[in-house]
Amino acid sequence: MGFRTRLGGELRAVDAGTRVTVAGWVARRRDHGGLVFVDLRDRAGIVQLVLDPDQGQAHAAAHDLRNEYVVQAEGVVTPRSAETVNPKLPTGEVEIRVDRLEVLSAASVLPFQLDEENVDETLRLHHRYLDLRRDVMRHNLWTRFRLTQIIRRHMEDNEFWERAEASGKVDRFGYLPFLHLFHAPQKGKLDPNAPAVRRYHDIRSIPPAQRIARLRRRQ
Repeated sequence: MGFRTRLGGELRAVDAGTRVTVAGWVARRRDHGGLVFVDLRDRAGIVQLVLDPDQGQAHAAAHDLRNEYVVQAEGVVTPRSAETVNPKLPTGEVEIRVDRLEVLSAASVLPFQLDEENVDETLRLHHRYLDLRRDVMRHNLWTRFRLTQIIRRHMEDNEFWERAEASGKVDRFGYLPFLHLFHAPQKGKLDPNAPAVRRYHDIRSIPPAQRIARLRRRQ
């Protein structure tokens, strides 16, 4: 058995009856009269785990879970009843009936909840590893990845070579990518780091302070 066989956030109704191993962070835990429900979050989304009292070890382990614990769970994907379907989640038609649960890493008390609004920015930046798990930040990371991917494909299609950006100091505040284009061969002669090619580009990062200053100058 590997670390996981599927991403929980990718499971759908067509996967009902499939035995899977999933792993991720505990986003939420609820105890409803013996049955324990756990919202498990991975990079693909959230899926609900159900732990029945009949599953002794797994059910006992679920009672100690807290938000942001990292767990691995094994069980069967099962359709939800009509009244428990959650239309707000892509995985809302199914749940995993868990018969094995392992805590891979416990979490300390969180400085803020991931779904908490109006969290002090200094606190978020101090706990950047936690801040990046929030949905809005994960969306921003995905958007940046897709943006740079599209730029690179377009530039390659137009015969631009990419020049590797010189490494620089990176802090916890994050960066926004922007594009530099070089056309003239004379530019290549002036830049000792550039190859002698007709067209090349690089994707550089703008620190937030510089980004804000540029926006103000444009205004």
